[in-house]
Amino acid sequence: MMRLPTLLILSGSIFVGSALGCGGSKKSPNEGGGGPVAATEGDAQSAEGSEERFARQKDDAVEKMCQRMVDCQLQDADANMAPEELAELNKARDGITAAAIADCNNQYGEAQMSPRQVVALRECLGQPTECTEFFTCLDKVWPPKAPETP
Repeated sequence: MMRLPTLLILSGSIFVGSALGCGGSKKSPNEGGGGPVAATEGDAQSAEGSEERFARQKDDAVEKMCQRMVDCQLQDADANMAPEELAELNKARDGITAAAIADCNNQYGEAQMSPRQVVALRECLGQPTECTEFFTCLDKVWPPKAPETP
């Protein structure tokens, strides 16, 4: 059975970023920098909107990254596979492509990403680069882990 070359996993690992959120306490104007003020309903809606906006941006960036990663894998297959293997791949290309993109979206869509990682990913996607340069750029999003020493 013919298989598409394994999708690259960005230097062999997924970097799990820090969870969303940072901040401090809000100061009451008449307390002159006193203790924290209870969050209002508007604050909760604002924060929820920010989280939803971030999730949407992350999902969009991951989807585009997965499409580009699979496109790069297919370009590599076109350039390096034997004609018989390539003919076999071409028969099932649409199904293989859809499955590889879905697998990538599941894997990276579930990963926690920091806002910095999403911005770096969007920058990689915005640059018209060759596949090699694209994968190098992705190292900024998920830096390679140092090998563990016993």
